[in-house]
Amino acid sequence: MPESPTSPAARDPLENFPPEVRAAHERWLANKSPTDADIVILAVIRDFVPSGETTSRPAGAPLTDDAHLINDLGYDSLAIAEVVFFLEDIYAVRVNLEELQDVATIGDLRRHLRARVGDASA
Repeated sequence: MPESPTSPAARDPLENFPPEVRAAHERWLANKSPTDADIVILAVIRDFVPSGETTSRPAGAPLTDDAHLINDLGYDSLAIAEVVFFLEDIYAVRVNLEELQDVATIGDLRRHLRARVGDASA
């Protein structure tokens, strides 16, 4: 039976993201470019930043590899897990949550996910 347009499996998880993020994902699907993966990963991290949290980063500040997910962006362990689950769905990979215990910064998370999606040199 074909998927209905409203079924969860048929829904594009990036449908509410800007066109350049969706285009980067399409390019990643075609050529597995780490640069395109980074565009999507950073957009997802930005989208999942907890709202109303007090952070040490000004709103709209660029996301840099040294930004701490908890201290700088206001994430907690559940919010980090939600980002990982979302990215697992986008990239069809599985990440063991125990592996994420040492992930503290955007750079840590980006490198870990890039390694999972095929660029172990990240």
